[in-house]
Amino acid sequence: MSAQSVTRALRDSKTPVIERCRISNELLVNSRFNNRDVYLPKREMVVLQWLFDLLAQDANARNEPEIWKSFVRSWERCDDSTKRQLYQKSKFSQILVSSIEQGPIDAIDLGVQAISKTLLIHFLNDQQACAFISGFFKRQLKADSIEKLISNTVLSRPKLLKGQVNMLPLLVDTPHLDALVRNPGVDILTFVEESHVPIVFSSVISTGVDVPFRFLWLTKKFPGQISNMLEMLDTKLDKDVVVNLVDEQLKNETPDWKVVASLCNMHYEPVFDRIDDILNKLKVRWSEQVIITLITKYSQARRLPDFLVLLSKNFAVEGLRQDERTVETLRISVLSLSAHQLVQLIKILKGEWLTFVVENLSFVNTSQEAREVLATVSETDDRFSYAANILYPSIKKKASSSKNRDWARIAYLLRLKELDPGFEVRDKDVLRWQGSHRQAYDLTVRFFKVLDMLEENQVRHIVSFLTSVNDLFAQPEIFETKIVFQTLLDRAMKCSNKSSLLLVPIDSVSKKERAAIFDLAWTEANFALLEHCLNSQSRVTIDHEPGDYLKLLRKLDANQFQTAIDITKLLAVNDSFIQKLKGTKWSFKNWQDLVVAAASGYENKTELAEVVKTNLKSGKFIEQSVAVLNMIRDVSTDLGLDISALAISNPSPSIFSLLCHQNYDWQLIFAYFVYTGCKYNQVFDAFLLELDSESFSALVSVASTGYYAVFKQACARLQKSPEHVAVYTRLLVSLQARFDSLTENQIRDFLSLSEYVIREQSWILDQYALEATLRVISRIASSEFQAEVSDSPGLYSSMCLVTSRILLFQRYRLNGRMALVIATLTQLLACLGKSGGKHSVTWLDANAEQAVLFVRLVGNLCNPPQQSVREAAGEHGLTSSVAKARRYVAQHVGVLIGNAVHISLQSGFKADVRAALQPGLFAMIDTVGVRDFMGVTASLDGPGRAYLKPIYDEYKASGKWSKD
Repeated sequence: MSAQSVTRALRDSKTPVIERCRISNELLVNSRFNNRDVYLPKREMVVLQWLFDLLAQDANARNEPEIWKSFVRSWERCDDSTKRQLYQKSKFSQILVSSIEQGPIDAIDLGVQAISKTLLIHFLNDQQACAFISGFFKRQLKADSIEKLISNTVLSRPKLLKGQVNMLPLLVDTPHLDALVRNPGVDILTFVEESHVPIVFSSVISTGVDVPFRFLWLTKKFPGQISNMLEMLDTKLDKDVVVNLVDEQLKNETPDWKVVASLCNMHYEPVFDRIDDILNKLKVRWSEQVIITLITKYSQARRLPDFLVLLSKNFAVEGLRQDERTVETLRISVLSLSAHQLVQLIKILKGEWLTFVVENLSFVNTSQEAREVLATVSETDDRFSYAANILYPSIKKKASSSKNRDWARIAYLLRLKELDPGFEVRDKDVLRWQGSHRQAYDLTVRFFKVLDMLEENQVRHIVSFLTSVNDLFAQPEIFETKIVFQTLLDRAMKCSNKSSLLLVPIDSVSKKERAAIFDLAWTEANFALLEHCLNSQSRVTIDHEPGDYLKLLRKLDANQFQTAIDITKLLAVNDSFIQKLKGTKWSFKNWQDLVVAAASGYENKTELAEVVKTNLKSGKFIEQSVAVLNMIRDVSTDLGLDISALAISNPSPSIFSLLCHQNYDWQLIFAYFVYTGCKYNQVFDAFLLELDSESFSALVSVASTGYYAVFKQACARLQKSPEHVAVYTRLLVSLQARFDSLTENQIRDFLSLSEYVIREQSWILDQYALEATLRVISRIASSEFQAEVSDSPGLYSSMCLVTSRILLFQRYRLNGRMALVIATLTQLLACLGKSGGKHSVTWLDANAEQAVLFVRLVGNLCNPPQQSVREAAGEHGLTSSVAKARRYVAQHVGVLIGNAVHISLQSGFKADVRAALQPGLFAMIDTVGVRDFMGVTASLDGPGRAYLKPIYDEYKASGKWSKD
């Protein structure tokens, strides 16, 4: 059989690929074709050339395992020159990369066969090699396949891994890393240089998978990179891992102290457990970084005294003094110790270490003097006396006997305190200071700031003693005197019980100390201390705004006011405060708003609110509240504030008459709740719960605009609760019941309240309240509303605004309630008819401006913006939610078109109104569509169809259907 026939059979695209593979295999093995001998020189080259062409031209052929098997057989039978010639000609590396990225896993057997044996050798220098292996790994082949790939002779060439650094993370990032590590015949790290470890570990951290395991895996091979890898970690290692790493470092003759410090910052407990071994290693090789880290961590763990004792046993102070950073760290840590820890530490330390610690406790430069004192004291003396001598040395080298006696008295006092914990200062002579003020100052600094051992009752006794010494303040301008008293005040202000400050003569201290005491009393709401400051002869500098004063009232302890009558306790302080206010140049423009803010957030006992409720009808209670409000009125008059007065000559037997008085200022009512110590929300709720009572109906009738204005302000401060939702619902019920008696101002306030609730506090609006609001608007827009209206355009604009808010913000609640919306819009449209018409209202003389407002409402209904429509949960269809909303509205707009025709025929519109309404009619026609519009036309009588026809013709000419 001829070679041409064989070649034609191999390249015949009509022959299945499997059949052609069978022909090639038979030709390679037996030199036969269809059981007939074939003379074909270089048959291996012919078959290989056909396979190269097939893989290059047919991407689907790359997915056939039989093609690759034939390729391997032919490749193995060709010589190197033939392989190189065919490979370079066909750009076979690109074919391999494409096969890895697209072909199925079971079809790619190259990793074990052709690649590992002979093929990869010829394109090691090709940049496509990295892309090929990357794709091979990303396809996540079986672990055994990857093991064979890594184990073959190709990867014995370090050129591939070392020359292409970007391949290293792939080898570590593969999910088959565990299998590779467990296989003793595979050591992938053999080909990783130490300089590449940061690159590999960066990939480990980015994956976030088995980071501790891979960290240890790398550290075993590259121990010198541990510190670098620890710095790269963004999370803590497990405690067990830290323990192993610390033990590994301590096994070395010279540990890597940088690693030990990093591990201590990560978990200090394992390091603390091995502190003896670490200190022994530090004797051989000192590390400033480790010592500073240990001092910091022991200080954070509140175990610094233990560490200092260990240091004193292993190191000399003189060697430590040479390390400035260590000395500074130790000084700061020692100063952070508590008084108890200082006492215990001084008792334990000896010799030069004791001196070193004491030097770092000095607040003035007396380290040399401390060492001189120490040199004269025997270590066999009483330990407490020894500590006292160090902490309180003589101020000057050549101190006089009197100064020594002062110092000795302090040391004696400390010794008594140590020996007898129940000791209290009884003898004033013990504290009597002689000599200069400077000595008293220095002793006081050490006494109160270095070792804080006095109890609060002792501080009170000392302050009482000092204030009784008249000559101490005989010359208050002396600097030393000021410093002495300021030091004592600082100590007294740190006590939890501030009663000692009540003994301080405010008039005798400086302006700075007076301000400090007043700020302290203000911050802690200490009214006794506030009154003590305000009642002094010297003027206290008040740097607080009125709003801060009201915040102070909120800090009141509820136990101070068990009944509402106990408010006189607060009024005493308030009177002093008001007196201080007069003459100041504060800005009181927002006084009322600050009062409201304080009232809404005031916290107090529930029992107090109950007391207020039960005393609402108490004439004495009301009389007192009126007095409080009148006091505010008087202050406002003196300061030029714009606050209207309350004209209440005879207090009513009910607090509601005070709230609903015709001339009241509602913001002052909020002030009333603050000054009487009541919890505003609870009392206000009690007021609202009276909505159904006859007395409330009568009172609201004289409240003018006040009630709804108060409720609007209350809504901004009410917390979300079913009770408050119910209160608002009862408000709407009461309003509908009294609709016939409502005035224009009350209607305006209700509309303003409704618009605010819908826009800002929609949680208070339930389904009933929403529908009731629409019904109220319909009644206002109907002939049922007979009240006198002074500003009819403004009232109509308010109704349109509320309706627009409902369509924009509450549209999702209107499903199934569209008939109510159409009825409301019909009434609003009827208001635009000519006066005297059958459906027109008497209070509105409509013009084009009101018609434009109605057209906007129609636009919000027929063409809702995306923000007003909510997507159904889990719905992701091709049809938008806006389109669905339009289709739903289209089912009901036809009724509105019919009503518009009926109103036009019965009442008629002015020419300018009719022209302004035309865009709204076009929008409705466009929404219902042609078919439904024809149905609307069919439902009308003859005059109706006659009226609608020219409108529809004009719509076709100039509306959406315009040819232009």
